[in-house]
Amino acid sequence: IENPNETNTGNLAAPAPTYYQLDPRLRSSIDMQGALGIDRQITNTATMNVTYLYSQGVHQYLTNNVNAPFFDSSNDTYENAVGLLLPTTDLNTYQSNGFYRQSQIIASGNARYRHFSLFGFYMYNNALSNTGGVNSSWSNVHDSKLDYGRTTFDVHNRFLILGNIQAPWALSFAPFLAYNSGTPYNITIGD
Repeated sequence: IENPNETNTGNLAAPAPTYYQLDPRLRSSIDMQGALGIDRQITNTATMNVTYLYSQGVHQYLTNNVNAPFFDSSNDTYENAVGLLLPTTDLNTYQSNGFYRQSQIIASGNARYRHFSLFGFYMYNNALSNTGGVNSSWSNVHDSKLDYGRTTFDVHNRFLILGNIQAPWALSFAPFLAYNSGTPYNITIGD
C-alpha cells in the first residue's frame, strides 16, 4: 500500500549544480554625468534653479548563466532551444556587460520673507537599463536587448514643498508635502 503523504522522487532528475565565477573580461563600471543648469534671482527674496542632468553607465554589473541553452528570442520558449540538451551545471558568471541611460530635469525654488520661508523641488526622471545590479541576470543570456527597459530607480516624478512659519510666542510651524510616483515593476508569468 502506498502512502499518499510520501512523495515518490525516484523519477525526478536532480537539479543541476550551480557554480559562480568571475568573467575574465570583467571591468570596473563607469558612470558618466553631464549637467546644464540655470539659476535666476526672481525677486530680492526668491530664487529659482532649473537643471538638466544626463547620466550614462557602461560596464555595469550583472550575473549570467553562461551554460544556459540558446533559444530563439522571437518565441522566447525553450521549446525552440538549439540543441535540446539542457546544461548539466549552472555556471553563473559575474559580468560587466550592462548599460544604463538616465535623463533628469530638476527644478527648485525658494523664497524667504521675515516670518515665512518656502522651498519647492520637482524632478522628472527617465532611466533605462539592461541590468538591475550584480545579482540580476538577463532573461535570455544571449540577447541583452530583451531586458532593456525601466530601471528600479526610474521614479518618474518627485515633488517636495517645505515651509517654515515663525509664529508668536517663539512658535515655529514647518509644513511639509512630498509626492513620488510609483516605482516600476515587472510581471513574470510561468508556463
